[in-house]
Amino acid sequence: MTPLIRGLIYASSAVLAVTATFSVAQAAAPADPALRLATFETTTEAELDPETNLAYGDLDMYLINGDKPLELHVRRPAYDKPVEVRVIRDKADGTKDMVLPRNLVTDLNRLPHFFDLAVSNSKGDVVVEQELPLCLNGADTRMGPDAPGANPYPVACKANPFGLSNLWGMPRKWGLMPFFAEDNNVALPLRLGQYTARLSVAENYREIFGIPAEHAAKTIKLRVVRPAKPADPALSPQERRKLALDGPRGEQPGRVRRPVGPEGVPAGGLLPDLRAVPAWDISTDHGTTADGVPDRDLVKFGSTVWADGDAPLYVQGFRNTNEPLMEAYQYFFDAAGKETGYVRVGGMEWDPRPLHLHWHFQDFAGYKLLNRDGSVAVKSAKEAFCIANTDQVDLLGAHAVARPGNLGLRVNECGGETEMEVSQRMDVGWGDTYGPERPDQEFDITDVANGTYQIQVTANPNGSLHEKTQDNNTSLRTVVLGGRPGARTVSVPPVGQVQVSSETRR
Repeated sequence: MTPLIRGLIYASSAVLAVTATFSVAQAAAPADPALRLATFETTTEAELDPETNLAYGDLDMYLINGDKPLELHVRRPAYDKPVEVRVIRDKADGTKDMVLPRNLVTDLNRLPHFFDLAVSNSKGDVVVEQELPLCLNGADTRMGPDAPGANPYPVACKANPFGLSNLWGMPRKWGLMPFFAEDNNVALPLRLGQYTARLSVAENYREIFGIPAEHAAKTIKLRVVRPAKPADPALSPQERRKLALDGPRGEQPGRVRRPVGPEGVPAGGLLPDLRAVPAWDISTDHGTTADGVPDRDLVKFGSTVWADGDAPLYVQGFRNTNEPLMEAYQYFFDAAGKETGYVRVGGMEWDPRPLHLHWHFQDFAGYKLLNRDGSVAVKSAKEAFCIANTDQVDLLGAHAVARPGNLGLRVNECGGETEMEVSQRMDVGWGDTYGPERPDQEFDITDVANGTYQIQVTANPNGSLHEKTQDNNTSLRTVVLGGRPGARTVSVPPVGQVQVSSETRR
């Protein structure tokens, strides 16, 4: 069997019997390389952001897969172990897999330094050189009529910092634009003008994936221009790009459908298993009065609750009055995805605050800052959540869903203010993250002494939701508070080898 990852291989000449008296040798046509760079344009543009003085663009280059699916399994065996990457050559025979070099990949999102980018000015002088990563997910273009009709792999690389596994892949004969993914546009310190950009695959990846030299580098003319006037002048080019992928958690059409089928939790049925990763992206900040005067010291943090188990978490809310409240029901499913039952699990409320403006389920997660002895120092005021698939946590799990329908904040069902019904869902293998910029993702530490504490994140804190077990619902993250009033500090020891870049390490 031809290996999945291979270089350009030429078939040997075959002797064909043409007549009984003579034969001719005929060389087979060369096969496509496993991966190749291509561009179908001669010129591309990048927009110059006047705030950052950086030009942003996607280079109009395609990375095209060859005749075989390209599938990589990425695992973190433990937080204190390096990431392992396995190229799947034959799903029926694991002995044919190729394991990438140890420590080549350090997270679950990208192949680091996959590309070398060199930008030259009109004189031919190289003015910018960058090493760029590659997210293999997100192939969105069939490159030929015989390519598969659908892409089974994730649409992006959105792994949580504390994720356990991820799935990367491209169908055969599909292509992706490497720099059109979220947060992966090239950012170049260039002025307005004309340039030449050369993108090439780094030497080690050429060897790993068998990419011949003639398919490993491409050049394109690059024109740096002023940004087009945005639809919303308050958004920067970076924010517009992010909004294009995520979108707001805003108004979505409701289905206005009451629960159907048998009420109750099916005996022996499939259930989610809710879990929490350690808190992350931790820093200090100041609370302010209505006049903007700092009056409190805060610790801000991000948190993620995710779904393991063998069924999604699916909650629907139904409105009975003109009050901003809904009754919430959890639904249950069989292996074919058919609804098998439902049960009342609390309620939903409308949240009118900026960065929200949607319906929140009231009992999804809870946050506490714990003293050394486990007693509660501070409890967060956060109590309600819009449930959606935002982060990849364990996409190699037995029941994980690679391409959920409500990915991230772009396509969600958290609903607008006038909705009569709202659906919220989290699929197996995915987590719902609330970043530190969201309201109430914080502890008020104004009256908390300096010292060592733990941030406790608990999924399903009151047991309202039905799941396989509540024994694994809690995570802990150590933090060390310091500084003085008005200038508090927090240092955050890593968890094994995992350290979020924005955190101050002790």
